[in-house]
Amino acid sequence: QRWLTEAQWHEYYPDIESWAAVVSNCARWKCTKWQAGVLLYDIHEYSKRYCMMDTELCYRGYMCFREQMRTITGMDIDAFYTLPSVGFAYAIKEGVFDGVPQLAGVLREFVQDAVVGGRVCVRDNTPHEVSNEGIADFDAVGLYNSTMIMFPGFVTGKCRNLTPEELRSHATIVSFNSCFVRVRVTGVRSTYGIPLTSYKDEEGRRIWSNDMVGRVTTMEKTALEDAVNFGGMEYEALCGVCFPGPFNTAINKVSLHLFHERLKMKAVKNPIQNTYKLVGNALYGRTLQKASESVVKFVAVQQFDTTYYRNRYEYVQDFSYFYPPGQSANDPGAEPYIVRVRERQPTCNHSNYAHAGCAVLGYSKRIMNEVMCLAEDLEPKCVHYTDTDSMHIPDRLLPALAAKFEERYGRALVGKGYGQFHTDFKWDGHKDIVSVHAVFCGKKAYVDQLAGRNTATGEWEVAAAPGDFHIRLKSVPTRAIEHYCGEHKLTPVELYQSMLPSTDGVGLTEMEPTGEKVTFNCLAGGGCSFQSGRSDGLWRSKQLVRSVQFNRGGDIDPDGGYHIIAA
Repeated sequence: QRWLTEAQWHEYYPDIESWAAVVSNCARWKCTKWQAGVLLYDIHEYSKRYCMMDTELCYRGYMCFREQMRTITGMDIDAFYTLPSVGFAYAIKEGVFDGVPQLAGVLREFVQDAVVGGRVCVRDNTPHEVSNEGIADFDAVGLYNSTMIMFPGFVTGKCRNLTPEELRSHATIVSFNSCFVRVRVTGVRSTYGIPLTSYKDEEGRRIWSNDMVGRVTTMEKTALEDAVNFGGMEYEALCGVCFPGPFNTAINKVSLHLFHERLKMKAVKNPIQNTYKLVGNALYGRTLQKASESVVKFVAVQQFDTTYYRNRYEYVQDFSYFYPPGQSANDPGAEPYIVRVRERQPTCNHSNYAHAGCAVLGYSKRIMNEVMCLAEDLEPKCVHYTDTDSMHIPDRLLPALAAKFEERYGRALVGKGYGQFHTDFKWDGHKDIVSVHAVFCGKKAYVDQLAGRNTATGEWEVAAAPGDFHIRLKSVPTRAIEHYCGEHKLTPVELYQSMLPSTDGVGLTEMEPTGEKVTFNCLAGGGCSFQSGRSDGLWRSKQLVRSVQFNRGGDIDPDGGYHIIAA
C-alpha cells in the first residue's frame, strides 16, 4: 500500500519518534495528497528519499574513511575486502614480514594449535557478586598495539624440530627466539583466581583453569615461560619446534609510529585517531587466518554441464543455477546463465604466519600477567574478572600495586603510554569513578553500579538510573537490558542477581543451569532488524528474542537462543 493515512502510518510504524518531523518532511518532499477530504502520505516516495539520503551519507562516510586510510597507509582500500587485509598489506609494504617464513601443512597445524585468544574469565570460574568495596576497571592502554611495540619482533629463518635432549631442559627450550612445544602438565603450584593456563573441553570451549595436571596442550614460548615463572607449572615436553633465527623488528617501528601519530591526532581532537587505532590493531590479525575447507566458484553453464562436473564431481559439495533478473527455474523457457559451485579444498595447501600471530597473543598476555599476578601476590583473589585487556580489581589496591610494579619492572604502571594501565569506567559528569556493587554471572556477562564525584558540585553520587550502570551481556544490547529493567521495575543489579547461578555444593564442572532464565527482546529500546526470504522478500522483525540462563561454571546455557517474530 503506497498511500497511508496518519492512523495507518502509526499502525505500521508505532515506534516513530517524532510525527511532526514526518509531516514536515512529507510537505518538503511533496509526499502528500488530499483524497475524499483525508490527507494521505506517500510512503514509497518518503522511503525513497530516506534511502537516497542514507546512501549519500554512507558514501560520504566511506570516502572520508578511504581518504584517512590512504593518508595512514598510502593504499586504496577499494582493493581490499576487510580491514585485516588492509593492515596485513600495509605490514608487508613496511617490511614487517621480510625474512619471516610462512607455515603450511603439518607444521602450520601444529603451531596453530598453540593459538589462544583473549583471556575472558571470572575469578575461579565462579559467578559471584561484590558490594563491600570500590572496584576499578583497570584497562591496558592499546594492548595489542603496545604488544607489537614492546615484544622482540617476528622471528625470521627456518624452524627445526627440537631434539630429545633439548626437550628435557626447560632452559634450553626457552633459549631459542621462538619455540612451540606440546607438553604434558605434571604439576601446577598456582592458586591464582585468574588462571595462567587453559585447555579446550570436549565441546571445543576454551577453559581457563589451574586444574591442568595430566592434560596435554601446545604452548608458545612466552606462554610457556609465564606458566613456569608466574604459575610454577611443571611439565614433560613431548615434542616441539624452534626458530633459532634473528628477529625482524620492523613491526616495533611501525606500531610505535602508529601509536604516536594517534596520540597527536587525539590531542587535537582529529577523528582520524580512531582510524590509526584500527590500523594498529589490524597489523597481525591476518597472520592467524584459518584454512577454509571449501571454496565457492562461478562457472559458465555450458562448461559446467559438459566437462566441469564430470571432471570434478568428487570435490563438488553442492551447486545452484542462477537465472537472469526477473526469471526463475519455474518460468517456461527460462535458461540459467551461470552456476554457483561449492567445492571441498585441501587444507594442507593453506599457509599463514601463525607463529607470528601466536607471538603477539602470547606477549599480550604477559603484559596482563605481570600486573594480575603481582596484584594477587599482594592480595590473593583480588582480581574478580578479566576480559582480554582489562581487569576488575579493588581501587584501594592500585597505589600499592603501582609502587610494587615500578620496583619490580622498572617502569610506571599507571598512565596513557604504551604498556601502561588506566581506570576506564565512564559516567558523564563524574570523576574518580568506581563500581560499588558488581555482579559477575559469567564470561562477558556482568554489571557494575557506578559511583563517582560530581564534577559540578563535588558531591559523591551513586548511579540510580539504568543508563548510568556499566552493563555487559554478550548477544543482548544494553538498551534492551535497560528496557527490561524499566518494564519489570528492576535495577540492573537486581536483574543480574536473579540470573546469578548457585554454586553451593556443586563442582565447577557441573553444567546444569541454575540461574533464573530471563528472556530479552533485543529490539526493545529502539532496535531494528530485517529478515529476508526467497518468497517473502524483505520484512521487518517485531521481536528478536534471546533467552539467557547461566550454569554454575558461568557459561550461558546453550539452549538459549534467538527466536525471530515477524512484524
